Amino acid sequence: MTYETSELRTETLHYNKKNHIITSDTPVTLKKENSTILGDSMTTRLSDYRIILNGNIRGNFSETFNIK
Repeated sequence: MTYETSELRTETLHYNKKNHIITSDTPVTLKKENSTILGDSMTTRLSDYRIILNGNIRGNFSETFNIK
């Protein structure tokens, strides 16, 4: 899935429409510009603008990385 300058890759996503939460129990890769972060699973709370990665988190960030 790509949104603006960010890309999310995973095998499976689940969306809880009532609570506005996206989850994945499979490995996740998030890319933005020249930065990448990986985790074993993910929870995204859309109403809080929060992404939580779990398990074996790894990442590389460029000096110009901007989370927004």
